[in-house]
Amino acid sequence: MNLYSPSELQALEEAFGPFPREAVDLTVGPESEAFWHPMRAKNRRGEVVLVLQPEPGRVLVHTKAFYPPGVYRLPTGGILPGEAILDALRREAAEETGLSVEPERFLGLVEYRFRREAEEASFASWAFLLRPVGRGAVHSQDAAEQIAEFRAVPVEDLRRIAAQLRALPLPWTDWGRFRAVVHDLVARELGSGPLSP
Repeated sequence: MNLYSPSELQALEEAFGPFPREAVDLTVGPESEAFWHPMRAKNRRGEVVLVLQPEPGRVLVHTKAFYPPGVYRLPTGGILPGEAILDALRREAAEETGLSVEPERFLGLVEYRFRREAEEASFASWAFLLRPVGRGAVHSQDAAEQIAEFRAVPVEDLRRIAAQLRALPLPWTDWGRFRAVVHDLVARELGSGPLSP
C-alpha cells in the first residue's frame, strides 16, 4: 500500500512551505504482538499527529486507560485509505479532542519501516500544529479510544516524554520507541532543543 503520493507532498509544501522528513527503521521483537498487528493492517496508511497549543509554550498531551502509569503522548489518529491527509486531520481532531481545527503549520513527516523477522511494514506520521476554530472544552468524542486524561505541558517536556517512551519496559518497548520519534521532531520544530539521542 502506498503511504502517500508525490502530489500530496507537493500540495503540502505549496500550502505550508518546506518541511522536515525523517526515515526511521525499527526492528520489532516477538513480544510486541499487540503493536505489530496494527502496523501490518491495511485499514490505514499512516496517522496525523495533533499538536494543539492551549496557551503559548504548552502543548496538549493525553493518556489512555490501558497505558502504563504516568505515560502521556501527543494525540494521533489514523488516515484511512483514500482519505486526504487534511481531511483526516480535521476528522481525527474532532474525534480525539471535540475541537474544530485548522492546520497552522506542517511540522514534518516521519516515514517508518518496521521489520520483524522476514516481514516488513511501512507507516507514516504527519505532524501538524493546529489552531482551534471557535471555543470549546477538550473532550474525546470516541469512548472506544479510552482517553483517560488530557494535560497541557511545556513544549520542553516533549523531550522528556520522548525519553520516557524510549525507556518503556516490555511489552511496551517497541511501541515506545516508535512513539518517541515524532515527539522529538515536534520538540525540535517548536524550538525546544535538539533531538534526543
